[in-house]
Formats: sequence, C-alpha cells, structure tokens
Amino acid sequence: MRLIKLVTLFAIIYFLAGAVTLRFGLPYLLFPSIQKTGKTSESMQLSAASSQMEMLARVYGEKNRPCLFFFTGQHGGALRYEHELGLGALKEELTTVILSYPSQGGAKGNVSDIKALAKMTTSFIADTGRQLHCTKAVYYGRSLGAIVATYSASQIQPDGLILESSPVSLSQSVKHVLSNKWYLFALQLLPIDALIPNDFKVEALLKKADIENAIIFQGDNDSVTPLADIELVAQRTGIDLIIVNGGTHSSTITKAKPQIFKQLNEWLY
Repeated sequence: MRLIKLVTLFAIIYFLAGAVTLRFGLPYLLFPSIQKTGKTSESMQLSAASSQMEMLARVYGEKNRPCLFFFTGQHGGALRYEHELGLGALKEELTTVILSYPSQGGAKGNVSDIKALAKMTTSFIADTGRQLHCTKAVYYGRSLGAIVATYSASQIQPDGLILESSPVSLSQSVKHVLSNKWYLFALQLLPIDALIPNDFKVEALLKKADIENAIIFQGDNDSVTPLADIELVAQRTGIDLIIVNGGTHSSTITKAKPQIFKQLNEWLY
C-alpha cells in the first residue's frame, strides 16, 4: 500500500511539474541553446535586440537584389545551411539571409516568450529588408522555422513563401521534443494543446497571410513532421504541396533543392 502511495505521489509530482514546464518553460524546450561551431562566410551580419533576446541575420550577397530569408529549424545551424543551400553559387543571383534565434549561432539571450520572438522576427526581417533594399522577398521556413516564417508572412506579405518539412502546429513540435527525451516521454499524455499559451497553427496563419505564391515541400519518409498531417493543411488552404520521394526530416532540403530553386526563380525573376 505504501509503495502504491509513493508511486501515485511521484506520478502526481511528475505530471504537475511537466504541466508547469510546458506552460512556462516551453520556449527553452523548443529553442535550446546551441553554440556556434565553425566559421561562417557571410558578407555582413546584422542584429536586433529586445527584452533580453537577440537575433542575428547573416547576409550572403549584395544590396539591391531579390532576397531569400531563411528561417532555420529548432537547432539553428547557419554553417550547415550555408552548405546545404549552396550559398557560394547563390551569391551571384540573389541575396540570402539566414536567421539565428536567441542563444543560437552566436546570438545572445534566450527565447523567453514565443509570441514575442515571432513579433521580433517579423520586425527584424522588415528592417533587414529595408537595409538591404531587397527588390523582392521570399520567406523560406524549415521545420519549426516554418511556423515562424508563416507568422511573419501573415503580418508582412512577402512575394513568396516556402515551407519545408513543416509541422502543422507548435504543439506538434512540442510532442516531438517530448517523444525524443525518455524522461519527458510520458508527458505526451497531458493535454498539450491546452497547456501551450500560443499554439500557432500553420493552417490558420496561411489563411490569414492569404499569399498567392506559397508552396510546401514535405518528405514522404518524414517521421518528425508526417506528410499525412500537412497534406490536410494543403487541401484545406489550397496551397501547393510537393511530395519529396524518400525525403526524411533532415534530407528533404537536399532532395528538394532543385525544385525549390526552380520555384524561387519563377517568383523572383
């Protein structure tokens, strides 16, 4: 009997602590601190700070050209995306801007409020676009960055929006984080949708953005953000969906790159 009581007490404390963490510590789960590794090759770096959060924009290319704003996923990684996007060749055609969130890629501070981060990002890319005199702008959101990109697009309409390996909502991203940590796995039993203060949903943001040029690239072998989920969003919003054969959550960006840049050229030139 005593053992049952102890187990019950532990379960209550565990789930209560989990609920509090999801309610108030969610930003730290979704945007962990990632140290900058390796030397990046941007032509300039811009920054913005607000409420103990700093964002960085690594700029590859020159002013007065079309701009591609790249919203990284949960773990950032400007150096990785330099290689995967092939920015050496792209510099001759357009200016690419890779964003780094607070506590990632050399940006100071921590994400303390996800909605505040989304608003800050929107303001930052608008200022960056003005400083670079972008003739056109396309937002490219990858993984969790797809939600941030779609939020920004719903506030400032770009010339195009590309979502790749996109979750359907913030809560889906949270569930994935929990499932990947053994000590948090059981927290998936909690009503996560209800515990998240601002559960941004891609479908609602797309409808609000009402962008003519929008497309989704999703791998059919993606176990993190399953194809079936985003297919429903594409059907209900009328957004074009390109299924990337054999694409996993990490490989879709590489497999789809020729199609992605073909679409970019159609929108920007």
